[in-house]
Order: sequence, then C-alpha cells, then structure tokens
Amino acid sequence: MSIAVQLLADPAICLFDEPTTGLDAFTARHVVQTLQTLAHRGCRTVLLTIHQPRYDVFELFDDVILLSRGQLVWAGEKNAMISHFNSLGFPCPQFMNPADFILDISSIDVSVNKSFACIHHHILTFVSSLSFEVLIMNPPLKRDMLS
Repeated sequence: MSIAVQLLADPAICLFDEPTTGLDAFTARHVVQTLQTLAHRGCRTVLLTIHQPRYDVFELFDDVILLSRGQLVWAGEKNAMISHFNSLGFPCPQFMNPADFILDISSIDVSVNKSFACIHHHILTFVSSLSFEVLIMNPPLKRDMLS
C-alpha cells in the first residue's frame, strides 16, 4: 500500500525501505520487477533496501550499495561487484548465489570458526579498496532526471 501511495505523487526519485518484507518469494520478485520496469522506462530513479535478497530478485538490480558494520564496502554496478571481490582474493564459487556470497564475506558471523579480527580485516580490505572517485564520476542518479 505504501508503494502505491508514493507512486501516486509521481516523484522523480522513489525510496523504499524493505518493500518485500513479509511477502512470499513470487510476490517479492513481482514487486521488485515492477519497480525495475518503472526505473528502466526512465520515469523515475528507484532506490530500495533489501536484506538477503533471493537470487532472482538480486538479478533485477542494476547497482548495489553494500554496507557492513556501517562501512561502505561496495557501491557500483551489480555486474562489476563479483569481479571486484575476486580481485581482492575472494572468488565467488561457480554455482553460488552472488548475493549470498557477498553477504557471507562481508558479514561478521561469530558462530563460525573465523576470528572477529580476521573477518574485520576483510571488511577493512573491502572499505580501503573502494575508489570514491567512482561514486563521484558515476553517481547512481541520472542527471537528466534531476532537471
């Protein structure tokens, strides 16, 4: 319902906080696919937060901003994310969901055998590898949408 109310105002930028929470997998994919269609038609820029997206939902994303412990560890095109982490020594296994892989390597899970210091070091590696010039040169918002 809140999505419909926001779209009625016809904003150039739509912000959605977890629009798929509480929805079954089919409906969640349909919601994200509808938002993607709106964005691709050039009608508006769509920003949304989704925690642990399924692979079919993740594949609908154009760009991803990934935070870990409040630190930015990736911001850019979804398709460039896996190669970036691969270049840092974290290759994604061939048949693994890229979203699951990125969540696994960027999250601190104290239930596994890795030490907090080791995982925290990985996150600092990710943070230090980002080029903030990329964010400035390629902002996620389309300039023509703001005029």
